[in-house]
Amino acid sequence: MVETNSLRSGINLIPKDTSKPEPVRKAVYYGLLATRYAVIVVGVILVALIGYRYFIQTQLAATNEQIQDDLAFIRAEEQFTRNFEEFKTYSQVLGATHSTLEPQVGIFSELEELTPKQIQLTSFALNEGTVRVGAVTTSYPAISDYVTTLTDSDLAKSVNIISINRRVDGEEDDGIVFTLEIKK
Repeated sequence: MVETNSLRSGINLIPKDTSKPEPVRKAVYYGLLATRYAVIVVGVILVALIGYRYFIQTQLAATNEQIQDDLAFIRAEEQFTRNFEEFKTYSQVLGATHSTLEPQVGIFSELEELTPKQIQLTSFALNEGTVRVGAVTTSYPAISDYVTTLTDSDLAKSVNIISINRRVDGEEDDGIVFTLEIKK
């Protein structure tokens, strides 16, 4: 029989160890491990940045929408302000017109109160303290009484008769047309 022990010892089936020394192996291992963790950290950072970018874009879109809404409101406010300024101008003009017309209305009201029923006022003009009144009546004494009433009132300092004419349309007598100038 063949001796198996001797053969066993002569055949080397395990190759000769050609691996790197232990410190280099550990350095490579830790280097690869650090690289893996670095790649994972970079990946997490990239995902976080992509998420943050999405968040920023949605915030930007919401802000732009809010700006558009605010611009529409501001434009409406500007239109309201313009309308308000126009209204203010109109009210000032109306107030100025009212203040200039108020004395005329007061004078006209006083004239109406002092005018007898036989006289009908036909025109009225106020110019710097002078009032010119046109009227129609059927009798001369009514004109005389009216001038006396006006002269005695606080309304007039002087009353001048500018014109008196008998108005005749066709064959009928339509009355007496006269114009008075009243100075305040």
